[in-house]
Amino acid sequence: MGNLRRSPHKRISHWCTQTAALAALTLALPALAQPFPSHMQSPVEYHNALDAALTTQPLQSPLSTTPYAPKQSTPEELERERFAYQAAKNALKKRQFVTAKAHLAALQNYPLKPYIEYGLIAAKAAQLPLEEIDQFLTTYPDSLLADKLTGNTLYFLAEQQRWQDFNRYYSKGFSSAAMQCRSMLARYHTGDMNALDEGVALWDTGRSQPKACDPLFALLKQNKKLTADVLWSRFNKAVINNKLSLARFIQRGMTGKQQQNAELYLKVSARPSLVTKRHLFSDSSPQIQDIIAYGIAKLARTEPQQAWKHWEQYEAQFLFNAATATATKRQIVKYLTRKGHLSEAEQLLSYSHSLRETSLVESLIRENLEQLNWHAVAANIPLLTEDEQKSDRWRYWTARSHEALGNKDIDSQAIYHELASSRSWYGFLAADHLDKGYQLEDASTPANSFLKSDLAYMPAMQRAKELWIIGEQQQARTEWYYALKTLDTAQLLAAGELAKDWGWYNSGIVAMISGNLWDHLTLRFPLAYTDEVTQAAAASQLDQTLIYAIARQESAFAADAVSHAGARGLMQLMPATAKQQARHSGVKNHRTQDLFTPGHNIKLGSAYLGKLLNEFNGNRILAAAAYNAGKHRVKKWLKTPQLETPTDVWVETIPFRETRHYVQNVMTYAVIYNYRIEVNTSEQNEKNHDIKGRLLRSNEAKIAL
Repeated sequence: MGNLRRSPHKRISHWCTQTAALAALTLALPALAQPFPSHMQSPVEYHNALDAALTTQPLQSPLSTTPYAPKQSTPEELERERFAYQAAKNALKKRQFVTAKAHLAALQNYPLKPYIEYGLIAAKAAQLPLEEIDQFLTTYPDSLLADKLTGNTLYFLAEQQRWQDFNRYYSKGFSSAAMQCRSMLARYHTGDMNALDEGVALWDTGRSQPKACDPLFALLKQNKKLTADVLWSRFNKAVINNKLSLARFIQRGMTGKQQQNAELYLKVSARPSLVTKRHLFSDSSPQIQDIIAYGIAKLARTEPQQAWKHWEQYEAQFLFNAATATATKRQIVKYLTRKGHLSEAEQLLSYSHSLRETSLVESLIRENLEQLNWHAVAANIPLLTEDEQKSDRWRYWTARSHEALGNKDIDSQAIYHELASSRSWYGFLAADHLDKGYQLEDASTPANSFLKSDLAYMPAMQRAKELWIIGEQQQARTEWYYALKTLDTAQLLAAGELAKDWGWYNSGIVAMISGNLWDHLTLRFPLAYTDEVTQAAAASQLDQTLIYAIARQESAFAADAVSHAGARGLMQLMPATAKQQARHSGVKNHRTQDLFTPGHNIKLGSAYLGKLLNEFNGNRILAAAAYNAGKHRVKKWLKTPQLETPTDVWVETIPFRETRHYVQNVMTYAVIYNYRIEVNTSEQNEKNHDIKGRLLRSNEAKIAL
């Protein structure tokens, strides 16, 4: 909560400056201390050249005067350059800048040369060597490192209050709150008085802003821009976001009746039932209305019927802002649905089109589905927007509900036929209803060879490839993503093929997604790590298709992936789960870092998946749900009043949206991977009716207790 502390803005100390410079350097070179790979032993020629550089050559500026367009090195030269790059990185880490510059001399053709040049400048960024900075930005325009260097430069220019220079380097691409605050400070100090008015919007948020915004916010207060209305606006947002420390800080700036109202607001936050004591809220001011709306919305979480009753009484008394009233009633509908009061929720939704937010209506329909109330499903789908009703999901459930009701006015079979042309969960379900093959048209076509060749020599692509080769996968991916932003559709296809050629499956998938190239199945669903998957499938008695589908959904084949929860590798195993599975599978000397090794991860992930399949009697739907959400949750979800639930209904009513989408994706991907494997082995069944290739198998048609 940087802006809670209104300390005077001071220039940072020498120690802080050096620390920030080192932090900037470390950000650019995340693996500085990484040991040399074993195959990069120092050639004698390299040592001789380095000795000569250190003892006889004057140290020049590290930047060339011509645009960077490296020639291709021979294999021997590339080996020496890789060694020199690692040596330069380690020298930078130790702040041995003379040595790093000497190593730089050996990197003339090396794609990662800019990283060392950047590191040398970043090490003295606090000194703001603007000539060197400008030269770097000219030499490597529109690059990831250019953006990083510009960001670092802006930071130090702001700290040193060099506002004219700041304006010269700033662009709206730097959209963080901290950078926007610095920009408005720069504009103000160079004569733009509108900057303070715009700065109010940065202050008026429901969360604390970075400490970098404190000087701007001090100016807002000094220039009386933080009016009573602005104070209340931010206070209201802070309470709604449950940022109560921030709310209390803002309250300290209030006076009189406004401060009393703020105190009442905080009491309602702690005890929402206070909103039922209507004598406390007789004042019709906008502030009191904000408190009432908040209190009713919070009360609805536990007592939605009471909240609805009291809201009707308040609405009869006060004229609420339309947006506030809509938001409050949507909260009431949400919790009426969650608590099972479906008739009241339907009644509210029928009153007003403005309440029919997609998520609310969908939640209501899913409750209807869970009860197998086909009349309610058919009646409530029209409450969705026209666009939502046209989606594959709700067209499928329109057909399904009217088919279940025997309603001849709606041609369910015609809807199924239309849906069956879609390569999706609902398209495959529709095809199953018709007992016909799936739409698995693969539009994969080779990229233009000249375009592909040109892209291979693009500096950003060369940097990404080289970073990948030397094991800096995260930085390689960052370079790759940055490069993709500049490419058109044809170039993205070529980039996807390049990534596949390099064995970089995840980046090929990302390229296809970036270009909306949905029908290029070869690149979107690569047969990656074939040997490892084949061995694991045999050992765990699993279909390869399910292993591929889980890995594709979990990590999109990024072997170094780490989730926010700590899951690791291709099949995203939690360390504790992997350790337990390794012990159960007799895998010796298992280490957590081994989860980043594809073969090891696939072996343990497949064994764990096989264990779940056995536990759920071979039902892939339940095993996939358990892989994502945990088997204990799945067993809890199975405890429903229905003895048997159609599988499509059970999946649609999984309580967690993430798990619902996860299961749908995994099962759809399994079908696609069956097709990919058959095509790859020239065994494709024209009608695609082989049992392994179907979306649901005989034991998966219904979910039973």
